[in-house]
Amino acid sequence: MANISSWTTSADFNNSAAPDGFPEGMAPSGVNDAAREVMAAVRRYVEDAQFFNWGHTPVQQSSKAFLVSTTATQVYTPGRRIKLLDGGVTILASVEASAPSGSNTVVSITSSSAITSSLTSLSVALLNPVEKSSFDLWRLATLVKSATYTMSAGDIGKAIEIDGNTTLKLPAVPADFATTNVIVVSKTDTGANAVSITAAAGDTINGFNNEYLIRQHDHLILRASQATSKWQIMAGRKTYESSEITISGAAVYSASHAGHRVPFWFGAFLRNTSGELCYSAGDEIAFGGTDTDATGAYDVVVANSTNFYLLHTRAAWAIARRDTGAATNLPPVSWRLVVKARWEF
Repeated sequence: MANISSWTTSADFNNSAAPDGFPEGMAPSGVNDAAREVMAAVRRYVEDAQFFNWGHTPVQQSSKAFLVSTTATQVYTPGRRIKLLDGGVTILASVEASAPSGSNTVVSITSSSAITSSLTSLSVALLNPVEKSSFDLWRLATLVKSATYTMSAGDIGKAIEIDGNTTLKLPAVPADFATTNVIVVSKTDTGANAVSITAAAGDTINGFNNEYLIRQHDHLILRASQATSKWQIMAGRKTYESSEITISGAAVYSASHAGHRVPFWFGAFLRNTSGELCYSAGDEIAFGGTDTDATGAYDVVVANSTNFYLLHTRAAWAIARRDTGAATNLPPVSWRLVVKARWEF
């Protein structure tokens, strides 16, 4: 049975007897056998495609080290994940270091399991932390924090999951990066409280100031820029919901959002607080637009880089009843104005 690990990049040498290869002058009856073996080998590889078997045979050196009979330090790079088969047991580990030993390579690993003399095979993760094909989101270690947390430079290159945090303090942008310059921040809980992400003194986030707010289910990918010594948002989502605003008659109602730019989406909502007109407490109605009535009165919602404004020119607040759809004026005492927005990066 042939596997991809036994094939070579030199076509002339893939000439083992059928079905493991295609030797010169092979019998016609062996062609279909070899072709089916190729199909099977490809299928076996794809079923475990996160790892690649280079065809190296590992020999145990210690409980945390093995030797392969080839020069392969470029394969066994620090931090790279490997999968070992030891006495029928699969062991997942990370390469700690590798060094040449004559024509061989000795590989030290980090693993919760010891390897034994029953070690028979290994495969290596496709993604290489040294010769990167992409930035390092795939290998970020995860920290879960539920209280105010001050990050250190060693936390750069990690994913931070926030559950109820009040403040996450970013480390200063370092002068150089040993591995990655990316931090992923996400708020995983469903609480309504906002998390404040603050940069170190002198640093900024997206060039504005040193503070950024995220709420439930928001996420950001932050990149440290050596060129500017600032934190930049590569991708993410930021949401906003204002506190409840008391309404009365005609006025300009406002709320500040500190989003530093006009949001991707925003809207104004009237929220019921007591239950009436067939609405329940907590129900919300989208409100505001540019339409005018017969008297020329109008409502319009405006956003700029720092604030939202609802220009309400009527003395009353007219909505439709939920049961009949008939227009009616709501009592302002039991309704509140709320502004919501979303930014995409």
